[in-house]
Amino acid sequence: MALVVLFPLVFFLTMAMGSNNVRLAETELTIEGAGGLDIPFSEITKAELIDSLPEVTNAGSFSLGLVKKGNFQRVNDGEIVRVVKNNSTTWIHLFTEKQEVYFNLSSTEETKVFYQELKNALNK
Repeated sequence: MALVVLFPLVFFLTMAMGSNNVRLAETELTIEGAGGLDIPFSEITKAELIDSLPEVTNAGSFSLGLVKKGNFQRVNDGEIVRVVKNNSTTWIHLFTEKQEVYFNLSSTEETKVFYQELKNALNK
C-alpha cells in the first residue's frame, strides 16, 4: 500500500524538480516540462533580460526550495505571473497579450544565449 502512495509522489517530485527544456519553433516559444507553456511570437510584446525575480507568493503552483513552477502572485501589485525557475539567477522576462512570464535555464550563460536566440527570432 505504501508503494502505491509513494511511487506517484516520487514521480511528481522528480518531474517538477527537473529542468525545463526550451525551444524556438518557427512561430512560437515552447517551455517544456512542469509549468511549461507555448507562446506564439505574435503574442510577445516585449522581452528583457533581468537579474532578479520580483517577490512572489504561491498562487496554486509548485514551489519547493529554489524551484518555482506555475502561476504566482507578485507581492507589489497582486498581478498573477507565470514563473518557471531552474538554477540560473538571470531571468528572461516576457510580456505577452495574456500574461507576464519569467523563466530561466540551468545556467546564467545558457539563459543569456537563449535570450539572444529569442530576440533574433522575434526580430524576423
